[in-house]
Amino acid sequence: MTVASMKQSSILQGVAPKGSVLQVVSTTKTDTFSASVASAAAITVTGLNATITPVATSSKVLVMGSVSIDGGDIVSVGLFRDTTAIAIADSSGLRSRDTSGGSSFTAAFLLTIPVMFLDSPESTAALVYSLKVRNQNNSTQTVYVNRPVSLINEARLANVVSTITLMEVAG
Repeated sequence: MTVASMKQSSILQGVAPKGSVLQVVSTTKTDTFSASVASAAAITVTGLNATITPVATSSKVLVMGSVSIDGGDIVSVGLFRDTTAIAIADSSGLRSRDTSGGSSFTAAFLLTIPVMFLDSPESTAALVYSLKVRNQNNSTQTVYVNRPVSLINEARLANVVSTITLMEVAG
């Protein structure tokens, strides 16, 4: 048995050293997305998700991502595993509960909102992680991902990417 197949066999049997990275899955959204979002509502960013199937129930999944957004002035991002919100704030009155947030008060420059969370899914089923964008304004706003609100064709304005990366870590 070769060293490579011995390592693979150990990983598949769940005996990889704790903290070992078992697999990495990543999605980079290079196209743009926009949606009209009601006040306090959240919408899934199409194409900004990744699926991972852990090899052991003891594994953790390190989720790292970022969403580049404009419009809606005040926005937040929620992290979801399948349909369950994870890495969310404690309840506080009527406030929405999300993972990360920020404020973009211009119509020409993007705000990049980072997301990072070590999840313990306790599962060996295929898991879909996704990011939702929430409009924190008092009115319906159009939210733009990977592009500024302005369609002015100038070199100072950029279209960018958003990402989500999943790393299975041996537990």
